[in-house]
Amino acid sequence: MEPWDNDIVSLLPISHNICASVVAGYDWMNIPLLTERGILYCNSGAACTLAVADAALYLVISVFRHFTLAQLGAKTGDPKTWTRRRNRIREIGRNPQRHTVGIVGLGRIGHLVAKRFYFGLGAHVVYYDVQRRSREAEQLINARYFDSLDDLLAVSDCMVVAAPYFSKQIMTADEFAKRKKGARFVIVSRGAIDGPGGLGRRSEI
Repeated sequence: MEPWDNDIVSLLPISHNICASVVAGYDWMNIPLLTERGILYCNSGAACTLAVADAALYLVISVFRHFTLAQLGAKTGDPKTWTRRRNRIREIGRNPQRHTVGIVGLGRIGHLVAKRFYFGLGAHVVYYDVQRRSREAEQLINARYFDSLDDLLAVSDCMVVAAPYFSKQIMTADEFAKRKKGARFVIVSRGAIDGPGGLGRRSEI
């Protein structure tokens, strides 16, 4: 979404008193500018929590089973292309059950994601966050806390980034290169991950 800067906000009528958004974030909106004009901004912090957690589960299963590769092969309608894709999936596809899943950001969404992996896939959950969760929250999913992102990368069979928005990059190409060999990587985060092409250069099959 394009940021609401002065060029847009200045067009709002004087009678405009409130901006209500159906999304969780507010970084795209110039809050100080709205405040100067006496406009209240409201977001929907939990509106997409369940949907994002479900999407994370699907994406993790997909990167292990390579659903997209199979789908694209089937869409060609070409038996030879389908056969090549199928054989490739046999080589690189893996069972998603009982792997170590590393979660970056065990907040509201991250914890729901972890529950789906722990109870649904029998995963061993490890996580990194700027603030450690309570013992009760960890015990519910038998999670292990890491205070170092590099240490988390070293043990995770699949990384899921579910951190909130930060202007500082969470995962750069250098960190990505430290991941466990063959590890899968899924992003459901609004956080800054890397500059253009940074991860893409290292994520080609």
